Amino acid sequence: MNPEKLLREYRLHISEKLMEIFDNVILEDEQWFILPDNQAIHIVELLSGYNSLVIEYAENSSERSRNLADDGDQFSILDYDTPEKMFEAMMQEIENEGNS
Repeated sequence: MNPEKLLREYRLHISEKLMEIFDNVILEDEQWFILPDNQAIHIVELLSGYNSLVIEYAENSSERSRNLADDGDQFSILDYDTPEKMFEAMMQEIENEGNS
């Protein structure tokens, strides 16, 4: 399968799972998920050889609106057999970020 199409499938699956857990808002055509500590996350696709998803973290709405989000780890589609396994790894990062 085309890596770009596969990456999009993974992102859509993960976004749907995140919507089941967290509130979400659309800011400047981007979907952000609001964590219990009011930090927000956004899932970004990295193409051009990376074929990865990255979680962007913003501490507050001001950071989101000024594009000052910090990047988390990269999650490559080559490292996960299914989008569900990638989602589980991302949730571990989100939980660890919230505890730091």
